Amino acid sequence: MSYVIHSAGKFLARALGGELREGKKAPYVAVEFKTNEGSVWRNFSLSETLLKSGKTVAEYSIADLIRCGWDGRDLGELRGLGTKEVELVIEHEPDDSGEMRANVRWINTPGERGNAKKADASKARQLSTAMRGRVLAAQKELGAAQTAPRQAEPASDADDSVPF
Repeated sequence: MSYVIHSAGKFLARALGGELREGKKAPYVAVEFKTNEGSVWRNFSLSETLLKSGKTVAEYSIADLIRCGWDGRDLGELRGLGTKEVELVIEHEPDDSGEMRANVRWINTPGERGNAKKADASKARQLSTAMRGRVLAAQKELGAAQTAPRQAEPASDADDSVPF
Protein backbone atom coordinates (compact mmCIF):
# COMPACT_ATOMS: atom_id res chain seq x y z
CA MET A 1 0.00 0.00 0.00
CA SER A 2 1.48 3.34 -1.02
CA TYR A 3 0.52 6.60 0.61
CA VAL A 4 1.94 10.07 1.27
CA ILE A 5 4.14 10.19 4.34
CA HIS A 6 5.29 13.16 6.37
CA SER A 7 8.58 14.70 5.26
CA ALA A 8 11.74 13.87 7.19
CA GLY A 9 13.48 16.62 9.19
CA LYS A 10 12.90 18.83 12.22
CA PHE A 11 9.43 20.31 12.72
CA LEU A 12 7.70 22.40 15.37
CA ALA A 13 4.57 20.59 16.47
CA ARG A 14 1.80 20.28 19.04
CA ALA A 15 0.03 17.15 20.20
CA LEU A 16 -3.56 17.07 18.96
CA GLY A 17 -4.54 14.33 21.38
CA GLY A 18 -3.64 10.94 22.63
CA GLU A 19 -4.93 7.84 24.34
CA LEU A 20 -3.64 5.06 26.53
CA ARG A 21 -3.67 1.69 24.73
CA GLU A 22 -2.87 -1.88 25.71
CA GLY A 23 -0.05 -3.25 23.57
CA LYS A 24 0.98 -6.88 23.08
CA LYS A 25 4.11 -6.46 25.22
CA ALA A 26 3.45 -3.26 27.19
CA PRO A 27 0.90 -0.46 27.41
CA TYR A 28 1.60 2.66 25.37
CA VAL A 29 0.24 6.13 24.74
CA ALA A 30 -0.58 6.89 21.09
CA VAL A 31 -0.27 10.61 20.30
CA GLU A 32 -1.06 12.48 17.10
CA PHE A 33 1.10 15.56 16.39
CA LYS A 34 0.28 18.44 14.04
CA THR A 35 3.10 20.14 12.11
CA ASN A 36 3.01 22.75 9.35
CA GLU A 37 3.16 19.84 6.85
CA GLY A 38 0.44 17.65 8.29
CA SER A 39 0.14 15.15 11.08
CA VAL A 40 2.21 12.25 12.34
CA TRP A 41 1.69 9.66 15.10
CA ARG A 42 4.06 8.52 17.83
CA ASN A 43 3.56 5.64 20.27
CA PHE A 44 5.09 6.19 23.71
CA SER A 45 5.87 2.77 25.19
CA LEU A 46 5.41 2.33 28.92
CA SER A 47 7.69 -0.70 28.97
CA GLU A 48 9.81 -1.26 32.06
CA THR A 49 12.71 -2.44 29.86
CA LEU A 50 15.94 -1.08 31.29
CA LEU A 51 18.18 0.74 28.80
CA LYS A 52 21.96 1.26 28.83
CA SER A 53 21.41 4.74 30.28
CA GLY A 54 20.00 3.17 33.45
CA LYS A 55 16.51 4.50 32.71
CA THR A 56 13.51 2.54 31.52
CA VAL A 57 11.70 3.07 28.23
CA ALA A 58 8.72 4.26 30.29
CA GLU A 59 10.81 6.97 31.99
CA TYR A 60 11.80 8.44 28.62
CA SER A 61 8.22 8.23 27.35
CA ILE A 62 6.84 9.96 30.43
CA ALA A 63 9.43 12.75 30.12
CA ASP A 64 8.43 13.24 26.47
CA LEU A 65 4.73 13.37 27.35
CA ILE A 66 5.45 16.01 30.02
CA ARG A 67 7.55 17.93 27.47
CA CYS A 68 4.39 17.97 25.29
CA GLY A 69 2.40 19.57 28.12
CA TRP A 70 0.88 16.57 29.93
CA ASP A 71 0.32 17.46 33.60
CA GLY A 72 1.68 14.09 34.77
CA ARG A 73 -1.41 13.07 36.75
CA ASP A 74 -3.53 10.58 34.84
CA LEU A 75 -2.46 8.59 31.78
CA GLY A 76 -6.13 7.85 31.10
CA GLU A 77 -6.97 11.53 30.65
CA LEU A 78 -3.66 13.07 29.46
CA ARG A 79 -4.73 16.51 30.68
CA GLY A 80 -2.57 19.33 29.26
CA LEU A 81 -1.18 17.26 26.39
CA GLY A 82 -0.61 19.62 23.45
CA THR A 83 -0.34 22.80 25.51
CA LYS A 84 3.40 23.02 24.81
CA GLU A 85 5.07 23.24 21.43
CA VAL A 86 7.83 20.70 20.77
CA GLU A 87 10.36 20.01 18.05
CA LEU A 88 9.95 16.63 16.37
CA VAL A 89 12.82 14.92 14.59
CA ILE A 90 11.17 12.79 11.92
CA GLU A 91 13.02 10.09 9.97
CA HIS A 92 11.85 7.69 7.28
CA GLU A 93 12.19 3.98 8.07
CA PRO A 94 10.78 0.85 6.49
CA ASP A 95 8.07 -0.98 8.43
CA ASP A 96 7.84 -4.78 8.74
CA SER A 97 6.43 -5.07 5.22
CA GLY A 98 9.12 -2.82 3.69
CA GLU A 99 6.89 0.25 3.25
CA MET A 100 8.54 3.55 4.18
CA ARG A 101 6.97 5.22 7.22
CA ALA A 102 7.53 8.49 9.03
CA ASN A 103 9.03 7.79 12.44
CA VAL A 104 9.17 10.42 15.17
CA ARG A 105 12.69 9.66 16.39
CA TRP A 106 13.11 12.42 18.98
CA ILE A 107 10.96 14.96 20.78
CA ASN A 108 12.82 18.05 21.95
CA THR A 109 12.01 21.33 23.59
CA PRO A 110 12.34 23.98 20.83
CA GLY A 111 15.84 25.44 20.86
CA GLU A 112 17.16 22.68 23.14
CA ARG A 113 20.61 21.44 22.24
CA GLY A 114 20.88 18.49 24.58
CA ASN A 115 22.60 18.63 27.95
CA ALA A 116 25.84 20.15 26.66
CA LYS A 117 26.63 23.80 27.23
CA LYS A 118 29.01 26.01 25.29
CA ALA A 119 32.60 25.85 26.53
CA ASP A 120 33.94 29.11 27.95
CA ALA A 121 37.02 30.72 26.36
CA SER A 122 39.45 29.20 28.90
CA LYS A 123 38.15 25.64 28.36
CA ALA A 124 38.20 26.16 24.59
CA ARG A 125 41.89 27.17 24.72
CA GLN A 126 42.73 24.17 26.93
CA LEU A 127 40.95 21.78 24.57
CA SER A 128 42.59 23.35 21.51
CA THR A 129 46.02 22.89 23.11
CA ALA A 130 45.23 19.31 24.13
CA MET A 131 43.98 18.45 20.61
CA ARG A 132 46.84 20.15 18.72
CA GLY A 133 48.69 16.88 18.10
CA ARG A 134 45.58 15.27 16.67
CA VAL A 135 44.91 18.31 14.49
CA LEU A 136 48.46 18.21 13.11
CA ALA A 137 48.19 14.48 12.42
CA ALA A 138 44.88 14.98 10.57
CA GLN A 139 46.37 17.84 8.55
CA LYS A 140 49.35 15.69 7.60
CA GLU A 141 47.07 12.81 6.60
CA LEU A 142 44.81 15.03 4.50
CA GLY A 143 47.65 17.06 3.03
CA ALA A 144 48.50 20.59 4.01
CA ALA A 145 46.85 22.00 0.88
CA GLN A 146 43.42 20.78 2.00
CA THR A 147 43.66 22.08 5.54
CA ALA A 148 45.67 25.30 5.19
CA PRO A 149 43.61 28.47 4.79
CA ARG A 150 43.84 29.98 1.32
CA GLN A 151 45.93 33.12 1.11
CA ALA A 152 44.45 36.04 -0.79
CA GLU A 153 46.52 37.01 -3.82
CA PRO A 154 48.24 40.36 -3.37
CA ALA A 155 46.72 43.22 -5.31
CA SER A 156 48.73 44.28 -8.33
CA ASP A 157 49.28 47.94 -9.20
CA ALA A 158 50.66 46.97 -12.63
CA ASP A 159 47.27 46.75 -14.35
CA ASP A 160 45.19 49.91 -14.25
CA SER A 161 42.90 48.83 -17.09
CA VAL A 162 39.81 48.60 -14.90
CA PRO A 163 36.82 48.93 -17.27
CA PHE A 164 34.86 51.35 -15.09
